[in-house]
Amino acid sequence: SSFEKYAQMVNEEANKGYRVLCLASTKQDLIKGKLSRPPKPIAFILIEDQIRPEASETIRYFRESGVEVKVISGDNPVTVSEVAKRVGIASAENYISLDGLTDDEVYDAALKYTVFGRVSPAQKKLLVMTLKQIGKTVAMTGDGVNDAPALKTANIGIAMGSGTEVAKEAGDIVILDDNFLSIKKAILYGRTIYNSICKFIVFQLTINLSAVAINLIAPFVGIDSPLTITQILWINLVMDTLAAIAFGGEPALEKYLEEKLV
Repeated sequence: SSFEKYAQMVNEEANKGYRVLCLASTKQDLIKGKLSRPPKPIAFILIEDQIRPEASETIRYFRESGVEVKVISGDNPVTVSEVAKRVGIASAENYISLDGLTDDEVYDAALKYTVFGRVSPAQKKLLVMTLKQIGKTVAMTGDGVNDAPALKTANIGIAMGSGTEVAKEAGDIVILDDNFLSIKKAILYGRTIYNSICKFIVFQLTINLSAVAINLIAPFVGIDSPLTITQILWINLVMDTLAAIAFGGEPALEKYLEEKLV
């Protein structure tokens, strides 16, 4: 039939990574809200999203770090799958359309598929909830009003700087330059802060345990008060200020990115 012919044409272009819009015309009037005869297609409009070079680099880093990337979109799953292949997402051919699926079917799909097309806002939220229920830490990116429920539900909501105010309010992090590579940078600086905190704690424990050990051992060798309360307070005052400032200024090291994400 003509419908199947046009559907095949749409799929052929979708396989190339294009979004396809169809323009059609009809001279038939509406009868009870429906056309008495299908409209006749007159043109296809192909829309292609440009992929930034840094996207592949970021995906490669995520893959090496054990991060599982899933693509969720309202577009044709065939188109989304092709774009996912171009940026190097593993199992990009493992795609599904969520159009018309029940909640139980969406739950099962979340565990099996990598690319999701024709996804409604409610289904985006359900996908995030499903992944959280199985013990995943979920970071969700989005820019539109329809992404807000999922951004709010995720462990970490990442909104785009050019996105809607609703998405920014729902998200925990806003990427001002709309660059996927900025997520990698955020992880780098987050890990730097974490490592600085760990270093400071080790430093604090070393000094405090030393002070406690001195006060415990000293009476056995005939010294009653090796460190006075004022001296201990002074040591802590110096440590908690100067040392904290020093560790707070630690540079972001690339080696932190080599640590496996848990």
